[in-house]
Amino acid sequence: MNRKLIVALDSFKKQIKSPAFWAMVFIPILGMLVPIGINYFLTKSEKADSTTKYCLVGDETIKPYLKEMENEYKLVSKDEAEKTLKAEKIESYGEISEENGQIKLIIETKNMDTKALSKLPLLANELQNAINIKNAGLNEEQIGIFSTKADIKINQIDKGKSLMIYASYFILLMFMYFMLIMYSNVLVVDIATEKGSKMIEFIFSSVSAKDYFAGKILGNFLAIIVHSILYIIFGAISYFIIKSKGLLDFIKIDLSLDKTSLMIIGEIFIFIILSLLAYMIIAAMLGSLASKQEDASKVATPLMITIVGAFMVAMIFMNRPVNLFVKIASFIPYISVFFMPLRLIKGSAGIIEGGISLIILALSLYITYILASKVYKKHILNYSADSIFTRKRKHR
Repeated sequence: MNRKLIVALDSFKKQIKSPAFWAMVFIPILGMLVPIGINYFLTKSEKADSTTKYCLVGDETIKPYLKEMENEYKLVSKDEAEKTLKAEKIESYGEISEENGQIKLIIETKNMDTKALSKLPLLANELQNAINIKNAGLNEEQIGIFSTKADIKINQIDKGKSLMIYASYFILLMFMYFMLIMYSNVLVVDIATEKGSKMIEFIFSSVSAKDYFAGKILGNFLAIIVHSILYIIFGAISYFIIKSKGLLDFIKIDLSLDKTSLMIIGEIFIFIILSLLAYMIIAAMLGSLASKQEDASKVATPLMITIVGAFMVAMIFMNRPVNLFVKIASFIPYISVFFMPLRLIKGSAGIIEGGISLIILALSLYITYILASKVYKKHILNYSADSIFTRKRKHR
């Protein structure tokens, strides 16, 4: 069997059997489920709160105007309202009265209840309007004219399509961010640990540095593939569960794809593959620069800053695919995966532009692999604590 493949399979098995791998798989899922669960229970709580009647203190002259609003407001005495507020069964109540045809509202609140502060003034204005119409002595036809309200409708064009675009791009961003952060760090630490423990000297007695370098990258990449498949399975199950609960009924999700859409998906898939390989190559190279395991975080810092920076900027420009910076960044190798998919999904870049960016990324990947393998071979057995720049000066 090819030595590169042997190293890759060994590295892959080591990853899969590690508790850290399964922690990397499930911790992001839990991190996503916890806020969703909290939001679900908060929504249920808000729905329960929405059925709660607001307490109003008012005389009998106000009562006739509240007949159509009995589901929202409850007329109580002032003593009862104060006792209920003191017992913290309610957060606020309104004291409403009429004097000389004018409605007066006083809101008693403990914590500036935003719902009460917004709804009670609206009620007061509605009551004032009703009293104004009554005092104006209008007939039924005139009252009907004054009671006519504007018919307002909001139509979002391609709501389902728009939501699918942003959801797919957001999922892509999160996927690339977590995968690159986790596996780049894992590979740097793994290689630095092998080097620091002098294990690498024993390994190189049976396999060349070049083959081992390629095998470690491939093994890590196989672990990413398994990780991704698990996420795809989890995502598919989640989708069907959510859909069965009717939580997606408010949008029209069209999963039919034309030829152009399939080509865009194909290009984005290639972007993901090439970018993951590129970052694994750089991570493996950086790991060889560490003299011991403790130095792994130091040598990985530039790579982590690049990933985090690209992710944060991409999040900022998510709604601006035609921005000049996004256009330029979509052709820059290693960060193009964060920007070109946005342009492709939003239609601000065509298949040809995506193809050009892919060619640039593929050429950069090849050059990076050649240079990184040379750096790895040169420094993997160098245990000097000096920086790479100091080593170069000494070598000269």
